[in-house]
Amino acid sequence: MTAKRWCKDEVKQVPCPRVVVTYNKHMGGVDLLDSLTGLYHCRIRSKKWYHRLFFHLVDVCVLNAWLLYKRLCCVRNEKPQRLHDFKAAVAEAQCKHNKPLEGSSGSAQKRRRRDDSSTDLIPAKRARPSTAPPFSDVRLDKVGHFPQWNRSRQRCRRAVIPRVM
Repeated sequence: MTAKRWCKDEVKQVPCPRVVVTYNKHMGGVDLLDSLTGLYHCRIRSKKWYHRLFFHLVDVCVLNAWLLYKRLCCVRNEKPQRLHDFKAAVAEAQCKHNKPLEGSSGSAQKRRRRDDSSTDLIPAKRARPSTAPPFSDVRLDKVGHFPQWNRSRQRCRRAVIPRVM
């Protein structure tokens, strides 16, 4: 196999291995994968190589799922979601996985009614700034996502023990 290469002002035929010809013929998929994973990749920094590998594989899997989803939408003549919205929907679904549904009474805690006399025994709560998660469905799934505030500060049970050199 030969390839055309410019040498000064003329085109010359240069010998080229078959592997290079095959790679150049099919390299569009690799370039597409690299460009799409670079758009919205997981920005988790770690010194451990396997963390980076794991999150790269997660990105590639979600990207392949999005490409299959786009192909299915083209068959159905529907407008597909953008990649960013698709990844956000996947993340939201992962957050909700195995969580109790909002209307289910079996796993939801029962609310107790308080008498007027019992309110004297309950101390007043301190006001905290509200922090809401990005999706309202996650906020209302009756599962605690934020730490509960106590009146007293406590140290971590697993405090860092200084090393002795």
